[in-house]
Amino acid sequence: VVGSAVLLRPAPLTKQEYGARVSAAYAEVRTAFAATRGASGSTLAARVADAQAALREAADTLEDLDPPEDAEEPNEELVTGMRQYAADLDPLREAALRGDAAFQERFNRSVAQNPAVRRMAAAAQDLEAKGYEIEGLGED
Repeated sequence: VVGSAVLLRPAPLTKQEYGARVSAAYAEVRTAFAATRGASGSTLAARVADAQAALREAADTLEDLDPPEDAEEPNEELVTGMRQYAADLDPLREAALRGDAAFQERFNRSVAQNPAVRRMAAAAQDLEAKGYEIEGLGED
């Protein structure tokens, strides 16, 4: 007799579970970015590296979730946006090491127009329009 195994896929998360998991993952990102405020030089560079790591970790966490069906696309957009923004922060980290305050100012002024940031904001707005409550995402 040959046995067969049935692979069961767990049920997708509920809206509340998904919102809570995304909120928790993004809280780490917010904390990391808050630590960059007022920092300069090598301290800023190290804190930007921490923010990059937090973005990548949050992206990995979101990628591993099984969101509700109506959140699948925005979840993918968040993952992509977080990973891209983490990469986009490399020049800021390098400028901080060089002490290039002018570049840092230009970078900070352009954050709202950054395509990765806009992608994350659009995904957050999409989730909000679908009734998801995700603390902190899209507020910064």
